Amino acid sequence: MRGLAKVTIIGNLGADPEMRYTPEGKPVTSLRVAVGMGRGKDGVDLPALWVSVSAWEKLGELANQYLRKGSAVYVEGRPKVRAYLDKAGEPRASFEVTATDVRFLSPKAQGSGQEEAGRDETSPEGASPAEVDTVPF
Repeated sequence: MRGLAKVTIIGNLGADPEMRYTPEGKPVTSLRVAVGMGRGKDGVDLPALWVSVSAWEKLGELANQYLRKGSAVYVEGRPKVRAYLDKAGEPRASFEVTATDVRFLSPKAQGSGQEEAGRDETSPEGASPAEVDTVPF
């Protein structure tokens, strides 16, 4: 039987996306997503869970083009736990997600230099960011 490991998160970007290219020329965009964990029984806000997300190829290019710090996003993807040693030699682990779907939940940013109405020629098939909210991986 084949297993399934899938993660779904909804949160806000803590920084602008960072796009880079692999030596083979494939684009990859890194996103830092803060997921609010609500409030505790005492009414105090619980600390946010920070999740590192990698979006590859066209999905990453679109995320880099349309998302900014503070943007609300829905992300589905494959989980990955990475174990490593920190600078002091202590064992650490990080939780990462390789995105298979990213949906833009925030309205288009004002003053972003993109057309405010109609179709934007720089987006896929001329659609505006509001019309292109998901791209399958």
